[in-house]
Amino acid sequence: MAKRRQKRTKKKDKSWDKSFPILVGVVMAIGVALAYSLSGGSWGADDDEVAETGRHVTATVSDDGDDAQDDPEPAEEAPAGNAPETVSARHILIQYEGSARAGANITRTQEEARTEAEAIAARAGADLADFEALAREHSDGPSGPNGGDLGNFGRSRMHPAFEAAAFGLAVDEVSGVVETPFGYHVIQRYQ
Repeated sequence: MAKRRQKRTKKKDKSWDKSFPILVGVVMAIGVALAYSLSGGSWGADDDEVAETGRHVTATVSDDGDDAQDDPEPAEEAPAGNAPETVSARHILIQYEGSARAGANITRTQEEARTEAEAIAARAGADLADFEALAREHSDGPSGPNGGDLGNFGRSRMHPAFEAAAFGLAVDEVSGVVETPFGYHVIQRYQ
C-alpha cells in the first residue's frame, strides 16, 4: 500500500508540472488585459508616431531634431471636457545665444530674440496665409524649411509651455510669443 501512495503522489506532481505553464500563461494574459484596460485602452504612441519620430509619447529626444518636441519635463494632465487629444501645428522658433540647441550662427541676445518674435507674431496674426512663408524666412528651428510644420502631435510630446499654447489655440489661430528653453516660438494651429 505504501508503494501505491508514492506512485499516486508522483502522478499528481507530474500533472501539476504540465498544467503549471498553462496557468502562468492565463495569469499573464489577464494581467496584460488589465493593464490595457487601466491605460484607457491605449498603449501610448501609435506605431506610426513611433516610426516617424523614433520616440514614444513621453520621450525627451526627437530624432528629427525639432526643438519644440524636446520635453525636458512632463506636461500637465490633459484638461477634461472637449479638449482635443491631438493638434496639428506650425511654429516659428527664434533662438538666442545661450538658448538650448542654439547653433554657433545664433548671435542675437535674448532681448533681441524676444523683440523679433513679437514682430513676427504680429505679422503672422495679421495674415494667416503668410505663416508658412514667415517660418521659412525667419525660423531657426529645423522645421523652418518646411514652413514650420510639426505635423500632428498628442499631449506630453512637447515642452509644457509649448503644449499649453498649442492645445489652447483654436484652428487657424496664431499664438503670441511662447518662451521655452529653446527660444521664443510663434505657433499656428491648423488642425
